[in-house]
Amino acid sequence: MGQVFLLNLFYDVPVKLVSGQLLFIAMAITSPYWRSLAQMVFQRGTPEPVALWPAPGSGRRWLRRTGTVAKFVIAGAVVVLIGTVSVVTFLRNSPQGIDIDGVWRATSFTVDGQEATLQQTSPAPWTNVAIADRVGDYTSFVTQVPAGFVTAYLFEIHDDRLEIKKDESDPPIVLHFRQDGPDRLVLTGTVDGKQIEGHYERRHLQRSDSHFRLIQPEFEQRPASRLP
Repeated sequence: MGQVFLLNLFYDVPVKLVSGQLLFIAMAITSPYWRSLAQMVFQRGTPEPVALWPAPGSGRRWLRRTGTVAKFVIAGAVVVLIGTVSVVTFLRNSPQGIDIDGVWRATSFTVDGQEATLQQTSPAPWTNVAIADRVGDYTSFVTQVPAGFVTAYLFEIHDDRLEIKKDESDPPIVLHFRQDGPDRLVLTGTVDGKQIEGHYERRHLQRSDSHFRLIQPEFEQRPASRLP
């Protein structure tokens, strides 16, 4: 536990307080054994069996029963609380029912009628688009370019058009959309003064495609810290 605490401290891992608390608890729990451990390490004397101190109130029957009841009541309350918070979070993060909610992968992207290239910089083609519309007025329109960089926008939906902007004070970028099927999306509009048209297919993020790994495999570093 001491190694974990030092690693978190010197490598700036953001769980320093938690690991410090666990280190303190480990030191407190093992304190009765320190003398015997020192005798064994330094070969001084014969270690003797350690007699642990009795739990406070262990000799009183009513206190033991009160503690047992309190334990199960508190545990039950924690389970109910966590379950309630989980259900509320799930409902708040569920889509509101708009068909374009989801993650989309580009099948083609044109700029001023010409097929965009991977090296194009103004505007760079949106290879992936993530659209989220959640309960509680949370909306997000995230684009990803071939280099891996992502940009998040606020958006409002009006009939067949989206108004996206990075900040509330920015003028909106108007995008018109249509769906040729539940898993097809077409976006058209003017970005950086140029007419764009992107055809997308829905990315089905299957949980079954994710495998459990004990060791994180090596991967090529990319500019994006996260993908939409």
